[in-house]
Amino acid sequence: MKGLKNKYTKMQLREMRTGYIFVLPFIIGIVFFLALPIFDSLRISLGDINTFNGYDIVFKGFGHYRDAIEDVDYIKYLSQALKETAINTPLIVVVSFVVAMLLKKEFIGRTAYRIVFFLPVILSSGVMVEIMIDTLIQSIIDPTTASDMSAGVLSGGQEFVTKLLLSSDISADISNFILYAQDNISVVLSHSGIQILIFLAALQSISPSLYEASAIEGATAWENFWKITLPMVSPQLLVVVLFTVIDRFTDMSTKIMKSIYDIGFIDLQFGRSSAQAWLYCAIIGVIVAILYAVLKRTVFTYEER
Repeated sequence: MKGLKNKYTKMQLREMRTGYIFVLPFIIGIVFFLALPIFDSLRISLGDINTFNGYDIVFKGFGHYRDAIEDVDYIKYLSQALKETAINTPLIVVVSFVVAMLLKKEFIGRTAYRIVFFLPVILSSGVMVEIMIDTLIQSIIDPTTASDMSAGVLSGGQEFVTKLLLSSDISADISNFILYAQDNISVVLSHSGIQILIFLAALQSISPSLYEASAIEGATAWENFWKITLPMVSPQLLVVVLFTVIDRFTDMSTKIMKSIYDIGFIDLQFGRSSAQAWLYCAIIGVIVAILYAVLKRTVFTYEER
């Protein structure tokens, strides 16, 4: 404890204790409600469930894991999930940051706009989706059930952007990325609510005195963004990137998540499903660890100045 006090200031230790208090309910919930199911799923992944004599697990080693690696569909769905996450994560992070910067400004109806941007988080929750299935709101937040009229509007807009890109000197890869972003704008916005909230809190925590000092020095808005705004929100940027990556990987709309669910709860192959889920979880963990190690070096803290 003495070494910890020497490493951190009293304020930092107090903030750490406050943080632990806030996450304590989640830790308690994991220990008492999720620890046992997680352990059971790991046991099930190493065998099959025998229901002839009650609930019994017949251990088979790592056979299901080898089958998952050799499963063509599993590899295909995994590759698709990696590709979609790699494309959607930058889009969601950038859109969330831009929207948060706009919502930080003073204007009439700002509170209403903040509610509107956070509303998809509530509407896309499991209970609300079940309630609103096949309704107008569901067709708005879920592009797969969008109306023909909305599809027509998107197609018209996409045609306009396509002509604009063709008439420019932008490369084909960048053009395809822009078209993909436009075509999936509803998906991006519906998965940006939490990120916008985090960025908005980070932007509001920046001291106005920093911008006042930069204005005295004659700094431009562009210089303020790169030298004040972005460095000061870099810790939250790291959190948003990692959160978005995990959120996109574990979204039930992805084919690999649907496949794991169908194998377990429709085909009742719990061992195979659990093995695929644990393998998928391990891959996500490795990707998140790599991203954390790389992005952590770019994180700026006020004490480092």
